[in-house]
Amino acid sequence: MVKSIRMHGTFEEDTNDPVKIKGALDMFSESVHRSLLKQWLLFKAVTQIICFEDFSTYIRSKIAPIWTADIFIIIKTVLQLLSEFIYKGVYRFMSSPT
Repeated sequence: MVKSIRMHGTFEEDTNDPVKIKGALDMFSESVHRSLLKQWLLFKAVTQIICFEDFSTYIRSKIAPIWTADIFIIIKTVLQLLSEFIYKGVYRFMSSPT
């Protein structure tokens, strides 16, 4: 039984560019969404891992109100979780979402 689907990546160069960061999260979200649909799965929790250039690592999760496979809920939740960190440092690694 599948308990989680996750995409992750390390930036080629550490970055604090919000366009690159959001682009990576959009790509991760879309990939996870495709996996959910392909495997006929639903999710309720979205978890995001962020590692900064100094290797400080943060994990944040949020629970959706219903079981779903809706990509808009994934993206909205990922952006809400990211908002705490968007201008806080230089990103090295990110993982997202369910």
